[in-house]
Amino acid sequence: MLNFHTRPPLESSRSAFRLLRTPAKGKLYLLITSDNLLGCFTHFYAGRTVPCTGDKCEACQAGASARWHGYVAAIEQKTNEPIVFELTAAAAESLAAYRAKHGTLRGCDILATRVSPRPNARVRLQMRPHDLSRTDLPEPLNLRAALCHIWGIPTTETQVGHDPDARQTITHRGTGLPRDRGNGRQPAATPDTPDQNA
Repeated sequence: MLNFHTRPPLESSRSAFRLLRTPAKGKLYLLITSDNLLGCFTHFYAGRTVPCTGDKCEACQAGASARWHGYVAAIEQKTNEPIVFELTAAAAESLAAYRAKHGTLRGCDILATRVSPRPNARVRLQMRPHDLSRTDLPEPLNLRAALCHIWGIPTTETQVGHDPDARQTITHRGTGLPRDRGNGRQPAATPDTPDQNA
């Protein structure tokens, strides 16, 4: 017998999520659904952003510089689509300060813009608590699983550790990610410099 359904299977909504960055032009309106940041060092390698996977990282061995990026689960408010939002370390500091003040990132409204139309210009975040009395905030997507799906890494090959400054870092096969990556060089400086608007 042929069975029709009025909605897609639950698994189809979990398999792929868009990863968004702050656009060079325009604005991005988000509502954060995750409680905290999740972050790791990444490389721009072979034409795409890939996570640093530790001591045997192919990108490190090729001499690619590393940068820390943070990620949160959010809803794009114009489309109501669940997404993964990527932030530079400087912009993530603003979210870390917000979380320290409010105890969670969940329910934080964000307006993300860049200070100039350059694609790598500094990110500016404006944040405020959302009025949750008028919103049925969905459960956050599994951020670690979503990132692993995007990068093609099994979740069984990752773990979440806590740095002394309370940032979370994805690690690979139990290998920590020190601040100095890539043949003894410091991670490349990000164009985003910390300030009160980052």
